[in-house]
Amino acid sequence: MKSILIGDNSKDLYGCHNDVILLYNFFFELNIPLFFFNDINFEKIKKNIKNKSLIIFYFSGHSLKNGTILINNNYYSSFYILNFLNNLKMNINIIFIIDSCYSENFICTQKFHYINNVKYLLSCMKNQTSKEILVEYNSNNYKYFKIKEPTTHLVHSIFSFYLCKLLYKYKLDINKIVKHPYWNIINEKYQQKFIYKEI
Repeated sequence: MKSILIGDNSKDLYGCHNDVILLYNFFFELNIPLFFFNDINFEKIKKNIKNKSLIIFYFSGHSLKNGTILINNNYYSSFYILNFLNNLKMNINIIFIIDSCYSENFICTQKFHYINNVKYLLSCMKNQTSKEILVEYNSNNYKYFKIKEPTTHLVHSIFSFYLCKLLYKYKLDINKIVKHPYWNIINEKYQQKFIYKEI
């Protein structure tokens, strides 16, 4: 199992880097290797993927209405990423965790020969925006990779913050995470509906 964690604040977001640090600490605690962080490097992916890999691809940041995600001033679609992985000709399973506006549009329904299974955990529907909130700083959430300037409160994306709470509670039991009442509460309060899809 490998994890790819990317957070891009761009010009007008404040919590994406905090989100990725939060997730980093969770995966580090489970000893799930990370092979890049806050960047996308396809050459490094190629060197680190092995046959029968499970890849967790997490992103927090901006996207366009067509679902492409913005990383270092470049836009990437799920098709682009899946096609790249498929061309490695290894048997791969992947979990996409995408926290961005219109993230439902990130779903790719096309099948790929070497991609066995794709799961999508997405922060909102195709016509919704993904929101940020102010939360109390808890040092227990940042034990391994610390926030540079400790403070009483931090900005986090709503979806990433609550997802991380559920990951600590249920680990990678997707079924329990998907069914948790958090998502209904968030949708009612912030008009942001959690989407789960398996292809």
